[in-house]
Amino acid sequence: MDAFEGIAGIRIADSDGVKVGQKSIAIGNPFSLESTVTAGIISAVEQFTPSIGRVRVPMLQTDAAINPGNSGGPLLNSQGQLIGVNTSIVNPEGRSSAGLGFAVPSNPLVEALANLELGGLSDIRDTRPTFGARVQTLGALPKGIRKALDLPDEGVLIIDVLPGSPADKAGIRGSTVVETLGSFDFETGGDIITAVNGEALNSAEQLNLLVSYESAAGEELRLDALRDGETITISVTLEMIP
Repeated sequence: MDAFEGIAGIRIADSDGVKVGQKSIAIGNPFSLESTVTAGIISAVEQFTPSIGRVRVPMLQTDAAINPGNSGGPLLNSQGQLIGVNTSIVNPEGRSSAGLGFAVPSNPLVEALANLELGGLSDIRDTRPTFGARVQTLGALPKGIRKALDLPDEGVLIIDVLPGSPADKAGIRGSTVVETLGSFDFETGGDIITAVNGEALNSAEQLNLLVSYESAAGEELRLDALRDGETITISVTLEMIP
C-alpha cells in the first residue's frame, strides 16, 4: 500500500499576491527538531539577499523563526497554502535567528515542477532569461565617490560582460579603467544603463527584475545608455544561458 495514499498535496498559492504584513507560517526541522512550526508576518517582498545562483531571486522575507534545518520546508499563508520554500537567514552577529528569514517564492517553484517531477535538478536560470553582465548601482556609491569618478547619480554601471551572453551580443561594454581613491579600487569606463524601455533605471535589483522576472526569452529590450559622455540606444534580445 502506498504510504501516501489518501494524502492530498499541498495547495500552492500565487506568490505574486503575497503582501507585507500578512501572516506567515514556517514548518521544518530546525536543529533536528522534527515538524516544528513557527509563525510571523511577511516583512518584505522582492527582497534580494546574497545570491543562491547565477540569477538573483527576489525573496519573501519573514520574521517567523527560521534556523538551520528549516531549509526546504514550506512557508505557508494563513489558509495553509504554500507561498514559498524556506531557504536562508541573515545572521550578522552569529545568532541562530535574527528575525530575518528568506523563502524562494512559490511561483518560480511552479515553473520548475515539471523538471523536478521527472527527478531532475532545477535552477532558476532554467526558466528565466538573463542579461549576462556584472553591474554596479551608482546610487549606492557615496556622492563624493561619484563626483570624483565623474559618474551620474543614477543608473547602473556595467562592470563586465559574460562572453556569448545577450549583453555581449548586443555590444554592451564593460569597465576598462580601474580608479584608486584612497585604499579602494573602482572599475569605471563601462556603459551606464539609465533606462529600460523608457523606464528610468535606478538599481541593479530593478534591472534583474525587469530582465528575469518581467520579460521572456526572445523578448527585445531597448536600453538607454551613456558611453563616453554620449547617450546611445542599445537593443538586447534576451535568452536563457545554459
